[in-house]
Amino acid sequence: MDKEDLRAEARALGFDLFGVAPAGEFPALPAWARSVVVVGMAALDPALDMELYVEEGGERRWSKWAYERLSAGTARLALLLAGEGHRARPVTYEDSLAAIDLKEAAVRAGLGVRGLNTLVITRRYGPRVRLGALFTALALDPDRPLVDYYCVSCTLCLAACP
Repeated sequence: MDKEDLRAEARALGFDLFGVAPAGEFPALPAWARSVVVVGMAALDPALDMELYVEEGGERRWSKWAYERLSAGTARLALLLAGEGHRARPVTYEDSLAAIDLKEAAVRAGLGVRGLNTLVITRRYGPRVRLGALFTALALDPDRPLVDYYCVSCTLCLAACP
């Protein structure tokens, strides 16, 4: 499996954005990780941001529909890689707080730039994206961060922020 095969699988799962960053840029990841695959989903439907509470093992955790969809999709990609003999592990929303900064990974994978509002701003969807990731032992060609910083003069986000 190569990067373009994985990109096609991500698209088939409904992801709108796909990029790869080198795992070595994230020191909290395990030593076996070679690549971080970052996916994005356009959050244009307000229903995806509705909050929900999930009971697991007697514990209640907070989530959103978008995060559940991202977790399931990245898990499917990780299982696909594992089926091809490549170690892989999806990053859950909770994991992202300790293992990897999803916004930083998205910027390093070329999905967008860090906006004045600190969110990842994409050309097509602006800040209306939700991010997910997985890391794998498969060495994939990394994408380059964008050099065109297109979020510099608008300031609409700052004016709208309370």
